[in-house]
Amino acid sequence: MNENDYTVNRYDTQSTHETRVAARMIVTTHHASGKRHRQCNVAVMCAALMCLCLLMGANMVFAQSGGGYNIVKSSLDCGGGTSTASGYTLKGTIAQHDAGTHTGGGYALQAGFWGRRMAVNAPESAVAPHDMTKDRYLSFDPSSNVGQQIALRVTRVGSTTPWYVGCTLQDAGMDGKLSALVSTAEFCDWTDSVIHVRGCEIVPGNEYVIEATLDDVNFSPSLSILTTAPQISASRQFGDIVGSLLAGAWTAPDGIVTVNDITAVVQKFQLNPTAPHLSRVDNDGKTPNGIIASNDILRAVVAFAGGDFGFGVTNCLSRTCIPSCP
Repeated sequence: MNENDYTVNRYDTQSTHETRVAARMIVTTHHASGKRHRQCNVAVMCAALMCLCLLMGANMVFAQSGGGYNIVKSSLDCGGGTSTASGYTLKGTIAQHDAGTHTGGGYALQAGFWGRRMAVNAPESAVAPHDMTKDRYLSFDPSSNVGQQIALRVTRVGSTTPWYVGCTLQDAGMDGKLSALVSTAEFCDWTDSVIHVRGCEIVPGNEYVIEATLDDVNFSPSLSILTTAPQISASRQFGDIVGSLLAGAWTAPDGIVTVNDITAVVQKFQLNPTAPHLSRVDNDGKTPNGIIASNDILRAVVAFAGGDFGFGVTNCLSRTCIPSCP
């Protein structure tokens, strides 16, 4: 609408020119007033929207507060749809209440609120008598991270191939659980105070580092464990299982293979109560099988006679031995 749309019928003592000027002023004033009204309406709407947003934001923060804590950052979990990358598929639901850790198929997904990364503690040394050096097993305490889904990585010093402790455990009675090395990370809640880990990569005369991780990216400080020193390092001999039998218990390896080492294996085969723990005498096979049989006794006799470890330098990643596997 413009000033030409208005008809001014004003009869007074003013001249025609003055009347037209007055009319234009009235119409122009009215026109400007309309603009101000429209501008005012827009400003009111913007202010209302801002207030609404502030109220919604305040409610979100208050909904995540309590007990002396306050989560400053807030978001609507708009995870609806399907996301794919590198051969994996992740399906989500809008506003899904998914805070926490979700596991399945050997994977772990951490979702939910922002926060600092939880600290991961290093595994700890096993208590006596499981802290003794062994030929084919690594014994340690993984329970320093109870309540968290943790993977345990094992690496032989000098090797570029990492291994992991498998979550499938074999009962070892009052003396913890037996586990085996696997090639990919497995996440579980380690509650046992001692586990005994075997694998073809665990051989005499080596050092191993064990680390805990939540994501297979960031790792805890490491725990270092040595296996029993070989009798002749060049040929990787083995067989130093025990020292001597004192007060009904076998002492730690003494650096030499004697009849006592054979006797200790025979005792375990016979289930003698004075026999050492299975992890100390289970020596036979490329990967020990967690069972004491006649082959373990034979392996001890071979060691006593000065025989070689028998498995050469193993390449566990390809599951082959160099030069050959027995």
